[in-house]
Amino acid sequence: MFHVRVNGERPDFRVFIDLLFGAGCNVDSDGDARSPSARDWAWLYLREREERSAAVEIQACADDPGLFGIHSENPELATLAALYLLHRCGSILTHHGAPLDGATLESMHQRFGAQLARADASHWHRSTTRTPYPTATDR
Repeated sequence: MFHVRVNGERPDFRVFIDLLFGAGCNVDSDGDARSPSARDWAWLYLREREERSAAVEIQACADDPGLFGIHSENPELATLAALYLLHRCGSILTHHGAPLDGATLESMHQRFGAQLARADASHWHRSTTRTPYPTATDR
């Protein structure tokens, strides 16, 4: 299991769909976001429906709401979700309780560079409470 110390607003949860499964995938999702564009969610569940891939769950720890646990039966999906959460709003990433060093993080960034770039380019980053469903062409 991974843990990320989160220091700010989370990305729109739909960015994780683009990250983990690709834009437009048919995904079963659940969580506690009060609106699709919410940035203060504390629980997220995602699972690609057609391929029946392993689910990914991201959840704030009950005793420390700034610490988020990330787990999946698919280690690659868990790693990718944890790395992106760190990249967007975190400060520390641990795996089974041990902080990951700079060399390990760099290796992970290199391995998942294409997926991270896909998520960074996601149009869901432009969602707001006024525009919760921006199109890919909205600027």
